[in-house]
Amino acid sequence: MANMDVERVREDFPILGQQIHGHPLVYLDNSATTQVPEQVLSAVAEHYRTSNANVHRGMHYLAHASTDALEHARETVARFVGAGDSSCVVFTRGTTDGLNMVARGLAHELGPDDAVVVSLMEHHSNYVPWQQACCHRRRLPRRWAHRRGRPR
Repeated sequence: MANMDVERVREDFPILGQQIHGHPLVYLDNSATTQVPEQVLSAVAEHYRTSNANVHRGMHYLAHASTDALEHARETVARFVGAGDSSCVVFTRGTTDGLNMVARGLAHELGPDDAVVVSLMEHHSNYVPWQQACCHRRRLPRRWAHRRGRPR
């Protein structure tokens, strides 16, 4: 992998241009809120300025424009991640929302002998959905930890 120009990447994020106590802002709390690059801010603002409407719900021009933009984004993401079909791409409000959807969707597939394995280092927002998915079996997810290179 080529060396990443960190300063160039930082320029894409307007919020990182701030100085905090005389130092450039460094933001490490991405599990709570991820900062947004200028390209995304501009695209969202342009959407609200020109084509804001519910997708797949209207017969008017703006609804069609919003739907076309959404489907184009879905196709772009499908190509990027190698999905065979853009209908496999689902946009959610964020990682936690997406994880909750996956866990709820798979809960009914879990059999009595199946195990859901999570690491001891999982964030609460990743552990709880799997815990809830296992509840109907009256079992908890198995917590996985490595000790000196071996599972315990």
